[in-house]
Amino acid sequence: MRLAALDLARGLALFGVALVNVHAFAVGWDSHRAIERVGHTADFVAELAIGFFVQGRAYPLLAFLFGLGLALQWQRGKVNDPASAVATLGAMRRRLWALLVLGVIHALLLWPGDIVSSYAAIGLVLLWRWPRHPGAPRRWTLAATAAFIALTALAMVFFVWLPGEPLPPEPTSYELDRWAEALAAHPAEYVRYGLIHLTLPQLWALVAAGLWLAPRVLDWLERGAPWTRALTLAALVAVASWACEAIALATGQWTYLVQQGPAMSWLLLAQAGGAFASPALLLWLAARWAVGQGGPLYTLRALTEAAGRTPLTQFFGQSLVFTLVFSGWAAGLHRDLGRAAYTAIALVTWIGLAAFGRAWLGRGHARGPVEMLWHRLARLGRPSRS
Repeated sequence: MRLAALDLARGLALFGVALVNVHAFAVGWDSHRAIERVGHTADFVAELAIGFFVQGRAYPLLAFLFGLGLALQWQRGKVNDPASAVATLGAMRRRLWALLVLGVIHALLLWPGDIVSSYAAIGLVLLWRWPRHPGAPRRWTLAATAAFIALTALAMVFFVWLPGEPLPPEPTSYELDRWAEALAAHPAEYVRYGLIHLTLPQLWALVAAGLWLAPRVLDWLERGAPWTRALTLAALVAVASWACEAIALATGQWTYLVQQGPAMSWLLLAQAGGAFASPALLLWLAARWAVGQGGPLYTLRALTEAAGRTPLTQFFGQSLVFTLVFSGWAAGLHRDLGRAAYTAIALVTWIGLAAFGRAWLGRGHARGPVEMLWHRLARLGRPSRS
């Protein structure tokens, strides 16, 4: 039985991913919070909305849901004896290896900033100890969170003493006019912008937290997702993160090619708060949305749920569309449009892929096309029955 709230939450997060990633395809790496690139009022509104409510706040929910999904796979395996436990664990590992392969292919062919392969690698590491040691996810969560807090504090101290200095523009493969040259640049970009995710302790913490808190979250969803003290704390942290974001904006950190020292410390605080507050709040919002039936937002809800049920198709599809639209060797719209136009392209892309996913599922398919490929790839490593 599927929980609509989880699909809706995943669909919302993937919408946020589209809004953020489109600017990396269209402008360049680390092009977010670039207030100097704003051309008119629509660009200004788009820049503020994405910087305050989306940037750094979409991927944490996906990371948490990935960990929760691992727990659900284990639960659905009906591991009531050693043999079934071994079989379930083997199936989970095969799926993660297949996901790793797909993520690497995605990175090398379309989007070097791929995070799917990082999720798969983290999952394989966590399965090394879990579920044989049920208390391990809690220890991992606390250790990774402590590392994240310590590194954030050190970085804040570093930036307080760092004077604002111009940064060189980052080259990007999407500017290149030849497809072969762009592909040749992807491996180095993947190491720098994709595999770098594995060094982020908050990503490990969020995936481990999904494993650890899965029973409580599922029980909470089944009870209708009532408001709790934890949600109140998350809301307060979110408000504090927005306040830090506003200070960073006011003190000059929202610039693409200039690194403002002290202001960067406020931005780090904003990102830290958003990373840990957004999963809880977005999951609650999705849970409340899942309760309603019909109404004027029913079509939007159906599209969001379809996007959440076909996450790999949605994510890889976004990369394909953005690559064809912005690459110099394709449509070549790299840096030719404004922030609002890029946001509109992301919105249309997400809607189009969600509509495709809904139609695909409506034809009786249990999974999206990329998800079907993933499961078939995972079955290749299945041991034969004697």
